[in-house]
Amino acid sequence: MRPGARLAEAQHAAGGSVHTYVVTWRAAAAPRTLGACHAIELPFVFGTGKSPLVRSLTGLGEDGYRLTQQMQRSWVQFARTGEPGHARLPSWPAFEPSSRPTMILGRRCELAEAPLDPDRKLLARWHGEA
Repeated sequence: MRPGARLAEAQHAAGGSVHTYVVTWRAAAAPRTLGACHAIELPFVFGTGKSPLVRSLTGLGEDGYRLTQQMQRSWVQFARTGEPGHARLPSWPAFEPSSRPTMILGRRCELAEAPLDPDRKLLARWHGEA
């Protein structure tokens, strides 16, 4: 989380555009231990959810296939236009440090303002940052 937040801030400060997201899909194989683990979004982005090995981790069903369609459409839209938003998602504005708009991608997709701010601020203090 901390490196991603710092990267978004740096990109914005340099005049670039960045869109942030958090994936909340919990790993079916071990939802209490892994939760929404690192790289859980990859089967959705690449459409590999039907693979037996991947399916044992993600447990994809109707909600998973819907998320796959939404994420693939976002990544393609972003590659084409620089904007990840599309008709099947809420409005997805570019990152702004004051409000930190972040798309929550999971069983439900919604835009949130600074959803992990308490954690981000705690980690910044832990590392001696302002």
